[in-house]
Amino acid sequence: MKVVKANEPCPCGSGARFRDCCLPKMMMMGMAQQQEHPSQRRQGQNKEGNGKKEDTFAVTRDDIMKASSQEKLAIAEKLISRNREDEAIEIFEIVLYKKEEDIDNIDLFFRVINYYKRTGNYERALLFCNELIKYDGQKGGKFSQEALGLKGELLINSGDLQEGKNIFLELIEKYPDNLWNYYNVSNALVESGFTSEATEYIEKGIALNAADPEKVKVLLRRILSKIKSTGEE
Repeated sequence: MKVVKANEPCPCGSGARFRDCCLPKMMMMGMAQQQEHPSQRRQGQNKEGNGKKEDTFAVTRDDIMKASSQEKLAIAEKLISRNREDEAIEIFEIVLYKKEEDIDNIDLFFRVINYYKRTGNYERALLFCNELIKYDGQKGGKFSQEALGLKGELLINSGDLQEGKNIFLELIEKYPDNLWNYYNVSNALVESGFTSEATEYIEKGIALNAADPEKVKVLLRRILSKIKSTGEE
């Protein structure tokens, strides 16, 4: 069986890329259908003995699937409090797959995306970011600017410089007085090693004649100073 890559046409025949069409749903469905939850694997690891105190909080896949969405979230928060965020994120994904109305799905999307961004799994972060953009659009697009900015950062971080920059160019054109767009694109470019491109956006943001109650220009100058000091070294 041929393996379809994320950027290839979706096998459903829609004409869209696989990553923008059926792949997110397939990945989330697969997550919900897994038979073994990380907490079960962790129990087995603890039994082997590694000199660490065993975490007595145990939850099985069956427990999770039988729980209501609110109960699932309570389990996830308890796991996070015990430094078991990887297990909690899987539970968040199961809840997101259902997209129930009484759940703050937007917050869950951002938490899942930022987790994968922080751990360097940009492909999975982008999958959920695309799902967030679709879901937010269905709800009126209240978080469209924030979600698109996050997607731009993820694209730059993953090496897709041009597509990421294009998103920020669109955001800057649509929201010309929002200095955070200049900061976010500059920061993402610096993190990915594109300092010359970052300098261009920083200088444009600093020169912008816009209200700056949150002192974003101070942050832009700090990034610029860091770039210059690194260059001098």
